[in-house]
Amino acid sequence: MTTIPALKRLIGLGSVERADGGAPMSRSHLRELLLSEHELFRDVDPRQMERVAERLHMQHHRRGSSVYEPGNNQERLFILKAGRVRLFRLAADGRKLTLIVAEPGSAFGEMSLLGQSMAGTYAEAVDDCILCVMTRDDLETIVQEMPLLAMRFMELLAGRLKQAEDRLEQVAFQPIAARVAQALLQLANDQGDVEGFSQQELAEYVGASRESVTRTLIDFKTAGLIGIQRRCITVLDRPGIAARAEALEAAG
Repeated sequence: MTTIPALKRLIGLGSVERADGGAPMSRSHLRELLLSEHELFRDVDPRQMERVAERLHMQHHRRGSSVYEPGNNQERLFILKAGRVRLFRLAADGRKLTLIVAEPGSAFGEMSLLGQSMAGTYAEAVDDCILCVMTRDDLETIVQEMPLLAMRFMELLAGRLKQAEDRLEQVAFQPIAARVAQALLQLANDQGDVEGFSQQELAEYVGASRESVTRTLIDFKTAGLIGIQRRCITVLDRPGIAARAEALEAAG
C-alpha cells in the first residue's frame, strides 16, 4: 500500500525520485500509478488511465481538518487514497452523529449525476489523508470515454450507503456496550490499535454519552479484552470482543 509520505511528494513536487535509481517519475505519472491501484480503475487501458490522471488532482488533508462542509455548492466526488475520513451530521444540540468512517478505497461527495448527496453532512480527516478529487466535468468526461466506470462508481457509492444504513441501525437498536464493541473491531488497525479517537469522539461515533462509553471501556479492560492509553485503545482479544458484541446484541 502506498504510504502517506510518498503521496505527499506527489502533491508538492514536479517529479519524484525513484528508489531503484531510475529516471525521476513525473508528478502526473505517479498520480496515474496511484489511481491505477484503486479497484475502480482495474483493467483500464494505460492510455485511458493516463488521460484520467491528467484530469484529476490529489488533495492532502491534515488530521482533524475539514474536507467538506454543508453549503459548499461545488459538485465534487472524493476517492480516499490513504488515511480515514469521518462523515457526520450535527444534531441541534451540537452533538455529532457519525455516519461512517471511510477507509481507503471509499468514495463520497456531492454529485447529482450519480444521485450522490452530502446534504447536511460534514467530512473530517481522522488521520492525515490523501484524496483524489473529481468535478462534475471530470466525471462526465471519464464516463463518456469509459462507460464501465459508471457502473463501478454506482457500486462503490452503494457500498457506502449500506455502511451508513448499518451504522444508523446499530445506533437505533443495539445496546451501548454492543455498539462500543463493534466500533472497536471496526476501527482497530492490524495491530489492534484504535488511534485518533478520544473517548469523547468514540462516544460520538457510537451515539452515546462519554460517561456510558467510559464505563463500558473500563468493563472491557477489567475483562482483559482491551488496553487503554492516552488517545489509544488496544484490542487485546478480538474473538473475545466479537463474542461480547454478539452476546450483548442478542440480549438486546
